[in-house]
Amino acid sequence: MHRVQCCWAEFPLQQITICASVATDGTRNINMHGSNRGKGPMTTAIHAGETPDATTGASAPPIHMSSTFVSDDISGFSAHDLTPDSPYAYARWANPTVAMLEAKIAALQGAEECLCTASGMAAASAILFTFLQQGDHAVISDVSYAGVAELARDTLPRMGVEVSLVDLSNPENLARAMRPNTRLVHSESPANPIGRLTDLAAISKIAHDGGAMPPSPPPLGRTRLGWASIW
Repeated sequence: MHRVQCCWAEFPLQQITICASVATDGTRNINMHGSNRGKGPMTTAIHAGETPDATTGASAPPIHMSSTFVSDDISGFSAHDLTPDSPYAYARWANPTVAMLEAKIAALQGAEECLCTASGMAAASAILFTFLQQGDHAVISDVSYAGVAELARDTLPRMGVEVSLVDLSNPENLARAMRPNTRLVHSESPANPIGRLTDLAAISKIAHDGGAMPPSPPPLGRTRLGWASIW
């Protein structure tokens, strides 16, 4: 059994969203390029996911800017044809530079895998549309990033998903909002744009006890990024 941790962060040229799968038993079976197990966070941040360039021997990994890749293997040009062992084909699905970032973040967060998307809304939409379906109920913070707020107010109700917008800075509000069909609780802390804080541990317990997939703090609680977990 695994949980999915997600965060989004503004980088100078783009917004990158990260989702990492973490074993719920606390194990850290990380497939890292080069062994960084047992290393400190600074060493891991520098070296995890990186190996010398196979062609030039450069110690710093190159930035791959190609949108397409040449392969000796024949594969369909569809995401449905992809497997974990598929070679690089199209940068929208994967490319070596993003793969290195994913390995680095997974190592830092003690995760088995990591997925980077092009935007925060790509990750938020993927989570909400994957885990919610007609007849479900979701509790979403009444203060959220604008795109998430629009999904909660407009898109999800059109899909037959009931949404309760709740001030999650007070855990008692969540307890009152929970229903038998509550499938997911979504919160931001600090909440965009007003910086309101939520006790993620408290609402995680309430959501978990109620049968929903609750948010929870990441292994690195000192991180400045906003996190959520899904079981």
